[in-house]
Amino acid sequence: MPGKDKAKGVPKGKQGTALKDILPPNAKQPREGDPFDPVEEPEGEDIENEERHYEYLPYLDFPAWPGDEEVQQICDEERDKIVDEVKNSLGEDGHASGDEDNLVVPDEKLFFDDYKFYLPPSYLEFEKKKVKWKRPRDYIQEIIDQKEGKKKKEKKSGGSNSRASDIMNKSPDDAGAKKKKQKPQERPETEEEMKIRKEEEEKAAGKDKKKAPKKGEDEEQPQMARVAIECNMDMGFLMPTYSKWMTSQIQFIKDRTVRDSETKEQIWKRIYPQENGIPCKSLNGKYRVKLRFMGQERLVEIDDRMPCDIHNKLMYPRTTDFTEIWPHLLIKAFFKLYSFKWYPGALYDRETGDTSLMYCLTGLVGERIKVDNFHQDGIEILRKHLSDEYYFDNKTYVMTYCGITFKPKIPSMMKVEKPGQDPKTGISPQGLAMTKMVSTQKLKLATKLREIASLALSITTGKRLTPAILTKQRQSYVIPGFGYALMDLFENRTVDMNTIIKKIDNDDAKSPFRSPNRGKKKVRKQSPNMNKTMTLKKKSSKRKGRLTGLKDKSRTQAGNIKKVAPIQYKLLKIRTSVGNYPILNVNAPFTNSEIKLANKCRLNGWERPPPEFDPNFVPEQSPTKDNNTFKLDITPIKEENETGDKVDENEENKEEENKDEKKAYEPRTRAPGGIWLQASDFPYCFQYFIIFHNEQKIKHRNMHRDVWTMPKKPYVANEDDVYIRVREMNEEEKKAEEEAQPEEDPSEETEQYKNIEDYKKDDKKRVLVSFTPNPTKTDAERLPRYYCRLDVEKTEKHPAPEKTETEDNNIVLSDLQDSEEDSDPLNQNDLLFTYYFSGKVLEFPNLAKIILKPHIYAPLGFFIGISSDCKIDILNHTQYCIEEQKLHSKKYEIQQGNLQKEKYSLLFKFDFNPTEQDTECQFILRTADKYLYNFMRLKIIDKSCPDDDLGANSQLSLNQKLSESSSITTLNLCRTEKITFQPNEDKGYSIICEGILPYDVFGIDLELEMITNREELELERIEMVEPLLYSDEYVPYKYGIIFKEKIYVGQHTSAAMNIALKQKCIVEEEVENKAQADIEIEKAEDPPKEEDKQDEEGAEPIFEIRELKKNFKVEIFDNEELIQTYQGNGHLTISHFNFRSNSGLEEKPEPKKESEGDEAPPADGADVPEEADSNTEYAHHYVIQATFDKNDWPGAVLKNSPETKDIEWDLSVFSSDTVAIVKDTDKEDREQALKDSWEEAEPGRAEKSKKSRIRYLAELKKSKGEELTEEEQEVINETRIRGAANLGEAQGDPKAAKGKGDKKGATPEEDEKVEEVPQVFPTSSDYTNLHFRDFIHHFESDRLIHIKCNKSGARLRDEAEILERKALKEKEVEQWEKVFSTRMENREIEAKDREEKQKQLQDIIMKSREDFITKTEELFAKRNEYRELISNRKYKEVLLNDVMGLEKIEIAALETALSEAKEALVNKETIETAEKKLEVLKYSKGVEEELQAATSEKDADKMRQLIAKIEEENLIVEPKILNDSKNALAKIK
Repeated sequence: MPGKDKAKGVPKGKQGTALKDILPPNAKQPREGDPFDPVEEPEGEDIENEERHYEYLPYLDFPAWPGDEEVQQICDEERDKIVDEVKNSLGEDGHASGDEDNLVVPDEKLFFDDYKFYLPPSYLEFEKKKVKWKRPRDYIQEIIDQKEGKKKKEKKSGGSNSRASDIMNKSPDDAGAKKKKQKPQERPETEEEMKIRKEEEEKAAGKDKKKAPKKGEDEEQPQMARVAIECNMDMGFLMPTYSKWMTSQIQFIKDRTVRDSETKEQIWKRIYPQENGIPCKSLNGKYRVKLRFMGQERLVEIDDRMPCDIHNKLMYPRTTDFTEIWPHLLIKAFFKLYSFKWYPGALYDRETGDTSLMYCLTGLVGERIKVDNFHQDGIEILRKHLSDEYYFDNKTYVMTYCGITFKPKIPSMMKVEKPGQDPKTGISPQGLAMTKMVSTQKLKLATKLREIASLALSITTGKRLTPAILTKQRQSYVIPGFGYALMDLFENRTVDMNTIIKKIDNDDAKSPFRSPNRGKKKVRKQSPNMNKTMTLKKKSSKRKGRLTGLKDKSRTQAGNIKKVAPIQYKLLKIRTSVGNYPILNVNAPFTNSEIKLANKCRLNGWERPPPEFDPNFVPEQSPTKDNNTFKLDITPIKEENETGDKVDENEENKEEENKDEKKAYEPRTRAPGGIWLQASDFPYCFQYFIIFHNEQKIKHRNMHRDVWTMPKKPYVANEDDVYIRVREMNEEEKKAEEEAQPEEDPSEETEQYKNIEDYKKDDKKRVLVSFTPNPTKTDAERLPRYYCRLDVEKTEKHPAPEKTETEDNNIVLSDLQDSEEDSDPLNQNDLLFTYYFSGKVLEFPNLAKIILKPHIYAPLGFFIGISSDCKIDILNHTQYCIEEQKLHSKKYEIQQGNLQKEKYSLLFKFDFNPTEQDTECQFILRTADKYLYNFMRLKIIDKSCPDDDLGANSQLSLNQKLSESSSITTLNLCRTEKITFQPNEDKGYSIICEGILPYDVFGIDLELEMITNREELELERIEMVEPLLYSDEYVPYKYGIIFKEKIYVGQHTSAAMNIALKQKCIVEEEVENKAQADIEIEKAEDPPKEEDKQDEEGAEPIFEIRELKKNFKVEIFDNEELIQTYQGNGHLTISHFNFRSNSGLEEKPEPKKESEGDEAPPADGADVPEEADSNTEYAHHYVIQATFDKNDWPGAVLKNSPETKDIEWDLSVFSSDTVAIVKDTDKEDREQALKDSWEEAEPGRAEKSKKSRIRYLAELKKSKGEELTEEEQEVINETRIRGAANLGEAQGDPKAAKGKGDKKGATPEEDEKVEEVPQVFPTSSDYTNLHFRDFIHHFESDRLIHIKCNKSGARLRDEAEILERKALKEKEVEQWEKVFSTRMENREIEAKDREEKQKQLQDIIMKSREDFITKTEELFAKRNEYRELISNRKYKEVLLNDVMGLEKIEIAALETALSEAKEALVNKETIETAEKKLEVLKYSKGVEEELQAATSEKDADKMRQLIAKIEEENLIVEPKILNDSKNALAKIK
């Protein structure tokens, strides 16, 4: 394993082969590679990298709850400090007060919480995002004004908040108290509270030098402690939807007396500071609240500022005593802790049906169930969770509610038409005639008070109402979006309810205001004969009754009477004690006592109650008259036994009687209150159940918290890849559990009770799963949508001796099978958690083991809670593979030194050779710096593939078998799933890890874990030599070659290479500053001096080396044959290449050169001579070449271009042995040899070619109009000697050469033909470039068609013919010039026309665009006005309906709401209804005022008329005024 240089942090490799042993004898000097630049580690242990960029940051880490005593101590210290500061500041002026509770703290010393709250959408819609934050003295004053009926607040300097300040400055004992008429609830103090009280009394006695109280006195007895919560929640004001839901949650906690599932404390005990265990007022407005978040108690600090609407009305839930602020504090702390649920732009979590408030206050996990089929599925759920076992053990709590848009109704309470009634209104003709001015709807509202009074009378007295009242149509008063507590479920089953109903007289249902003397019958005097006849009749009736009773008994004993099945009743008891809202308008068919008696009959198995419990049973009287006659009691004297105790002869009989009496079980009494609702009406009132599960009542609990809390430490979500195993306990665990459980002695009281169990018990396994993701710190444009999906990974059945095909036929999860079968277990909706906090109960068949695999998307972490009656284990991926899949885990540690940022690094390389078929492997890479996972990747190489197949880079499916054709499998992750390997001719595979790190790493420890099904398989570490870096400048070349290098190795060497292109560039800021300076200089009046310009030009610019983003390719040749090609942009990585050794190999023979007379070889075998064998391995000559893509960047070949300036290339080599890199100059050497041969054959050729090049450039420069230098001018002026002048001194007439001159002077030497020497061109074998070689070879091969040019018949044209052809050519040129000129003119005209048309089209388009913009703006403005009108109309309509729906309607409020509704153009029907309602109220108000005047004047006749009028017309009058008038009328009578 390589060592680690602590000074420089550079990874050191093994010692490789020396270069002299690698290079051949005639090789050139190799390049000298540079080791990687050392990275100096800065001082300090905690190094924060600014280069880390995260899409999301973790949520605010609210501290864990330090403890109740510690928090109370902190609160006391703060209170004392504030008191001292305020007293010191006030003591100077002499206004200091000794009463700390009434101490006024200045505003600058009040605590201000600057946390940014995000409110639910209903809050923002409620006040259109205009929310004010007020302290209690402000919003309580508004409630006081509203209670007193004030419309406008009078703003005065000292008197506006007087009452509110008095209320807020109450003592802690009076903080929760109401008015003097109400008494606070009390309870006996606990032992701890009594100890604290005694200690305080002893301290006080020691200070006052008094005697401590003696034992046995009253002080030793527990005293009564006041309870902070004494009032119900208030529903008598308008509030947002979420406030309504939270109100129902807190009221549910009070109705069901829900305590904390772990500490058993009440919810208001979570608020600090406290005094005597009760929350008290904080002087500086700072409160500390204990809330549960992700399975842990957290400390949340808040101030007392609460959100209010524009009218300073509180938007949070409140109690009927508006001075209590404990709900406000709990809700605000909840909003602060769970504020992430309402980030703007997020997919809002549901408001109605949210269970997170109940969880953070009590620890109960809520499961939301939609009631689709109530009479089958819903009733079964309630039978289980409302049973005595679940109710009294507090295992679950049940809530029900309906959606905010649902319209509840009660079909059983609908009216029934009677003869003589109007079918539309249901009113008799007499009542309709008396109330012509009142519509039928208003009549029902007017009779509401009478119905509610009658309903309250029936509930309090237990008397059933008359059928006339039961048949009337009523409102249900079920609040949409409000949760109700389900208390009980009643089913009579075999009990006959007709025998339980108590027979009542007709007078019981009459009005309670009826005179008691009115029902008495007048007794008249009777004669003696009449008395005799009456007595005879009574006697005969009694005899008949006895006879009939005996006959009935005999018939029942004989079984002659057929039994009729009793009528089945199903009732649900629903409760909510919310204040200022009418109770559910439901009339139960039975009273509470009758239902209790029916339950008692069910417990004891009675079809009807026995005589001693029968409410209709009348005991028979003895017929004898001498009831008081003397009787002699003759009983045997009790004998004494040997011990002296008296023995009773009838003792055994008495014991048997007592046993019989004990068998009469009593039903357990549940919480009082509530209304019985028929099961048939339930689906019309409610839509959903919420089952709150108490995890503490479940045997086994487990949790897994994987949360990112520290942003400095990188994090990877679900890195351990957890599994949930639900299994049965083994014998040792069962014994340990039995020993840990205390023995419970059954008490005598519990023997008298028996639980009613109507639900079906089965042997299914149930698992309660709750999921909570860790949210983001702040809102973002794109927020994650969290989810958790559970899959059944594996199941295991109970071992059975015989297995039948029909086994497990009653499995609920029909798709649940063994892991070998391909089936989808469970319903996906049941296994999906998509909300911020949700819980579900999963049901499984009775299996020995079930393993669940959670698939989670929570980038910042999550929390999972699991509870079940079975044993629960949470396993990570390694544990699951070892324990369940029986695989083997092997870990390998790798240490690396300091690594440079943005530099390619090969972190490790391992080889392994699977020898058996279907070898399965999983690879997991771990490191402490988890941020680097995104910049590292694993690669798997199949070493059996030849080198020419290594460039496939095909992506391999993780569950697919590795095929031989895909040699390199790139896995862009640090964790693989199961990969199956096959033996590959004993060559094996390699796994490498590479990366380009984003910042400097100062030492890194890696761990590679391999999980395999073969225990003997091992990984072998490949030690690498020290990596080297080769760099050089790019010289532009016509072929775009970046570099071309030869590679020599001594033995088989595997190498990884990285090629990077970089360029030195001026910093953009420097360029921008220079351009801005040039612009300022041009604008300036005084030009700068030349000296300043020279100074500026002399300033060195700032350069920066950047990556050159250009496409290029890398080719690897072996013996001039292309074997591999790679492509990249800016940089390129060759992860693996195997360079083979030349030891023991022969050189490859050169191919034969083709001569002119020889036949060309076939095209397929052109490159391979006959002597070379394709199956034979020859000596390797590797060449690596990098070239630019000229199609992508044509300017790569330009030498003097600024784009190709200062370009460098880097070649990083990581190899298992030494690699020698030598620059390939073979082509340049051959070209130089060719030039030398030309110079030798023709001396001075090089100089002439140089001059011709200079002359060409000078002429090119001259044609452009540029000035020439003297040297260039001289070169142009030189006479150029062409052709044969180089060989002789003089030359004859040039026409003589053409045969036209005088031949007399011609010498014989001139007539001789000079033989031209053919020029020798290089053959295809002389080129190394593959394209050039193929092209030349194509021309060297034989032609298919040979065309020979025979010049024997050619002739020379004469001068006349030449002039004629020249004249024709000139005419054609003139014609073409005319055509071209006309075309140019036409083109200019067409261009002008085109420009004019284009301008016209642009004008038309711009005009239409402007028109469209104006029209759209108008439409949008109209649409916004219409939207505002609609929203205002809806709001006013809702406000009007709310005012009309109040129990007590004020005429002024209704008039204002009606006028506003008319202005908002509310629906005509609603306005007409409100107008009729207003008319009825005004009419009733006038009658009420007349009645008051008549009562004050004591006008009996008028009072009698008005009372009759009120009763006949069902007018709405204050009950107190009506009762006073009746009492006054009775006194007058």
